[in-house]
Amino acid sequence: MAAELYPVGACKKGRREIPNQNHNDLARHSHGWSGLRSLRPLPICEMSYDLLELLVTREMPFGKYKGRIIADLPSHYLAWFAREGFPPGQLGQLLTLMHELDHNNLVGLLEPLRRST
Repeated sequence: MAAELYPVGACKKGRREIPNQNHNDLARHSHGWSGLRSLRPLPICEMSYDLLELLVTREMPFGKYKGRIIADLPSHYLAWFAREGFPPGQLGQLLTLMHELDHNNLVGLLEPLRRST
């Protein structure tokens, strides 16, 4: 399932987008509105069990942490992607989800999945 993209700070409720003005100002000030930096996948509420399972099985295909399980990537690396832009496709969706889990200190939710794989 391909993720729909919305401007940073936008929240989809029903069929309309509700902008979060403060977040938009911050994004505009620090990163500008260039390219994919201003777009993010849907919020976690749209994520499935399959994506959570992929976090503990899929390896990072490139970069400094190539070969490391996505759930084991360090916080600073995920934060760097959040600042610079996540890659397109499912990998970007997985990195976004992992960043949200890490940022909100919810990584412990992946432990039962780690044990089952």
